[in-house]
Amino acid sequence: MGKNVFFMLLAIVYLLINIVTSLNSSIDEYALLAFKSQITSDPNKIWAKNWSQGTSFCNWIGISCGRRHQRVRGLNLANMGLGGTIAKEIGEISFLRSLIISNNNFHGFIPNEIGKLSQLQEIEMQNNGLSGSIPPTFEFLENLLKLNISNYGLPRDIRNRIFNLTSLIEISFRSDRLSGSLPMDIFFNLPKLERLRISRNQMSGNIHPSLGSLLVTNTMEEVIGESEATLVVVSITHQYFWYSLICVDKHNNTGTIMHSNSGQIPESIFNLSMLQILSLSDNSISSNIPSSISNGLPNLERLLLGDNQLSGKIPPSVSNFSKLAKLDLHGNSFSGQVPMNIGNLHNLHFLHFGFNQLTKNPSVIELDFLISLQNCRQLMILGIENKPFHEILAKSLGNLSEYVESFTADYCGVKGIIPNEVGNMTNLIELGIGSNELIGTIRDTLSQLRKLQKLRLGVNKLRGQYLPTFAIWYICIILIWEIISFLNSCQSV
Repeated sequence: MGKNVFFMLLAIVYLLINIVTSLNSSIDEYALLAFKSQITSDPNKIWAKNWSQGTSFCNWIGISCGRRHQRVRGLNLANMGLGGTIAKEIGEISFLRSLIISNNNFHGFIPNEIGKLSQLQEIEMQNNGLSGSIPPTFEFLENLLKLNISNYGLPRDIRNRIFNLTSLIEISFRSDRLSGSLPMDIFFNLPKLERLRISRNQMSGNIHPSLGSLLVTNTMEEVIGESEATLVVVSITHQYFWYSLICVDKHNNTGTIMHSNSGQIPESIFNLSMLQILSLSDNSISSNIPSSISNGLPNLERLLLGDNQLSGKIPPSVSNFSKLAKLDLHGNSFSGQVPMNIGNLHNLHFLHFGFNQLTKNPSVIELDFLISLQNCRQLMILGIENKPFHEILAKSLGNLSEYVESFTADYCGVKGIIPNEVGNMTNLIELGIGSNELIGTIRDTLSQLRKLQKLRLGVNKLRGQYLPTFAIWYICIILIWEIISFLNSCQSV
């Protein structure tokens, strides 16, 4: 008798579980069909062939379900050209972990109901026509790891509540027309952050002290314990920021706020050992680059500081970035000589330090740093334009990497003749040595540059027997390039 009662109770429990699961599955299906009903544009005819009640929703395009309870775990409709609004019923898919609708034509507001999805870990809504503010209910998404709402549309203030989600690993608000300033405690509240992308917005004010704190504490395991975060990417370009960061005393784990009217970059920002990309271009950062810049960044691959107000010398320690592939220092006020050891950057692909006040070794008549760059066998882009060098082009120019595609040295006061060795740069696409003091003939070796598309030789003192023929070739290249640029601009309108 007792056994029968036990098995009966077990059967009832099993039946109830099935009933609840069935009801919950029905709710998922109802929510998905409500989502479908808001789609007004379907150029690929997805809805005409799929998403119907005749088949299990777990088999619908873009849907992934859990194995155990057959509940919807993922909704991925990226790059499908869909248009319409986001149905509020999406908040009923309670097991949803991944919501990806990027690169479509959704418009209207983001539903507040998304804040009910407590298991949600990933939101990707970039490149749509969405408008309005980020819903305040997002602050309840305690398991959210990744949030990407780039190219969001209408201008709006940045929302502090988003930066209270301690679980976040990646944030991307690029080209969102965000205004206002970053929250003061943004990085204190984001201990697991690995990627921050907020470039091309309209923000202003300080990059706040908590950034320096995060960058330092992430490398202080002996003081703070095992670090949860490994900040890999910091991209804060095209803003109006200046620096006011924190320096942390590793002996007592306390911090001192460094406010600097001159915009000095504190050395604390360069102490994150796993950092791969540091992009601070197009801001108003001033003062010098710390001489110890490379000490705490052994994994740095890109250092982008162009178009700021930095001055002083380029520290020779820059050459210690053994993994550096891209170095952009153009558009500042750096002075002094180009470090000769810059050739130690064997992985360098891109080097641009034009539009500064750099000089060369006065005891040498050639651009001597070009000799050092012969060691950079991966180099593809080299820009040194608009600097008062007033010396001759080194023959070693022809010994640069076989991969060099662009060499620009316009407005450098370069003297002498064009070296024949330039003809060795057979992969050149762009050669800019205009507005200098070059003399002599235009070398026939330039005809070896079969891939050349852009050539600037104007405003020099060049002459010779090759000038008429070469000038025609040069004009044709420029005309073709201008036509291509015009056609591209017409397509983008």
